[in-house]
Amino acid sequence: MKAHCAGGLLALLAICACAGESTPPEAPPPREEYPIRLDAVERIVAIGDLHGDLAATRAALRIAGAIDSADGWTGGDLVIVQTGDIFDRGHNEAEV
Repeated sequence: MKAHCAGGLLALLAICACAGESTPPEAPPPREEYPIRLDAVERIVAIGDLHGDLAATRAALRIAGAIDSADGWTGGDLVIVQTGDIFDRGHNEAEV
């Protein structure tokens, strides 16, 4: 069994144990591999939780060199990876 599947199987067994079932339901088939390959880029910037905070998002993008003071893209081939919540607590979720 692959390591990334083990956690899911353990969680499934725990759910079945709590529900009083003696055997877990049949596991889904293994996830297909996604052969996506992107061309190499000079810079990748990861930004975490934005939480609908437009001012903080703009600040992070400016620090990364992705946008200028008028919010125009200046990043060229820069790749931004957003790794956390976009929606959650802020008041500007749609704008973000």
